[in-house]
Amino acid sequence: MRGSTQATPILLCRWPAAHLPLPLTMGNPMWRDPNETTAKRKESRYVQLRVTSADGAEVFFKMRRRMPLALLQEAFCSREKLDQSSVEFLYQGRRISGTSTPDELQMADVDYIEVAVVGSPVGW
Repeated sequence: MRGSTQATPILLCRWPAAHLPLPLTMGNPMWRDPNETTAKRKESRYVQLRVTSADGAEVFFKMRRRMPLALLQEAFCSREKLDQSSVEFLYQGRRISGTSTPDELQMADVDYIEVAVVGSPVGW
């Protein structure tokens, strides 16, 4: 959906979206002002991360900015029943260390992490 030109808000609640029209405006918590400075964004204590894998699985996490990403990696692998040694977590195309934090990687309040399954080539 990254190539899509129309942005759709992601609701992190259990109620149907039909009664909650959320246009992408300043009243919508998913809206991000392009002129907002990095320092202002860092005032938020939490970051919301959308973790997606190649098979289409998506899991949403909300975590503190100073927590190590190893906790997110363990939770994702546990939920998707994956061996943690067989996957790599990527942020902006770079491998994420488990000791890194969202603050160290300068993640936005709402951001994406991709999961790549690492395996040996067939026939080796």
